[in-house]
Amino acid sequence: MYLWLHIIVALAMIVLLIVDLRKENGSLPVAMTIRTLYLVMLADGIYLAFKAWHRAPVLVSFKIVASILVIGYIEYLMARRARNQLRQSDYYIAAGIIVLLVILGLFTAGFRPWIHL
Repeated sequence: MYLWLHIIVALAMIVLLIVDLRKENGSLPVAMTIRTLYLVMLADGIYLAFKAWHRAPVLVSFKIVASILVIGYIEYLMARRARNQLRQSDYYIAAGIIVLLVILGLFTAGFRPWIHL
């Protein structure tokens, strides 16, 4: 159940990030919702990290560090968007690191949600 919650919150956060970055000056309620979803994902991620630690401690460690870096980069993007300084390369970098984080998360979870469907 927690894994599905993590996936659904991540998808919602990606959609809200796209909505926020497409607006010229962004949307404060959307930005605050993204930040609230960080907290949900962090709490859920900590629980999932303890569950996955016995299977792959190195992957879990990389996932934790990568998740914190992605949150920092998303905050950087929202700050640049607020000053209207976003570049096209920022979008590509964000998409790339989010895809890499998702792939790392799937490896860490052992592709669990889709193996047992």
